[in-house]
Amino acid sequence: MFTKVLSLAVIALAATPALAADIDPERFSQSGGYSWTGFYFGASYGQSDAQDTQDNFPIAPGVEIQLYSEGEAKSGGVFIGYMHQMGNLVLGAEYQHVELNIQYIAPTLGPLPIYLEDADIVKGRVGLAWGQAQIYGVAGGTYGKINIGLEDWVPMVGGGLDIALNERVIVGVEYTHSFFEEFDGQPISGEMNYLSGRVGFKF
Repeated sequence: MFTKVLSLAVIALAATPALAADIDPERFSQSGGYSWTGFYFGASYGQSDAQDTQDNFPIAPGVEIQLYSEGEAKSGGVFIGYMHQMGNLVLGAEYQHVELNIQYIAPTLGPLPIYLEDADIVKGRVGLAWGQAQIYGVAGGTYGKINIGLEDWVPMVGGGLDIALNERVIVGVEYTHSFFEEFDGQPISGEMNYLSGRVGFKF
């Protein structure tokens, strides 16, 4: 999965030779050579997966079992945010919407008519920049929606790598991990992962 998503960044670079030509290698070692400050927006695409455990799934009156299910899907999203650079330190905030469409599959029952439909992610960013390269961490919350009427905010952490091709275009790779217990008040615990390639435009 990691190889597939990392290849997205390689494809983006190969598909934009004119933009890549604008990269000045000397600027990667100069913190003042490129400014990350500004608003940005863009799109992401990658692999998502989720795992859920329900501790007391009723199968008959007075009879309950522990139900484990998981699923994965190709997922795309959009994002918008703001960054502010102070020396090598870059602080920011971002909103991201991801169309997940993950169908859950239980090992004992097979595919279930249950889908994690989409997620709204609000995150703070803390990064270290070297010219046109930036490595960063994120933390915040994910608002997930399941098609059986469940929705809830859950914690999220992650990180990524961004490379600015020029003053406007940024490509990168990001991983986020969301985790939960008693989702929407139900006895369900689990996690969701999203590994994606990203293309953004700063203005």
